[in-house]
Amino acid sequence: MMYGMSHFSLQMNYFPSWLHNIVAPTDTRRRPDQRALENGDIKAAVEYKDFLEKKQRAVRTYREENGIEYKAAFSEPWENPNDG
Repeated sequence: MMYGMSHFSLQMNYFPSWLHNIVAPTDTRRRPDQRALENGDIKAAVEYKDFLEKKQRAVRTYREENGIEYKAAFSEPWENPNDG
């Protein structure tokens, strides 16, 4: 048991090298912080996660300062049919 997860659960995130060209670039198994955490390197996982959060905050600040509105690239807002 690691992090309260069974051996089976931990194997679900197994990411062999042959999968790199098959799964989407946004697949969470590609995240270096996830890899580090699963490998037991908590310090590296925390450092990388902190780096990502600072980067996200900087991008948000840049957008706000320059009046750039964020728009998702591949999705449209969902409209509830019961609202109208």
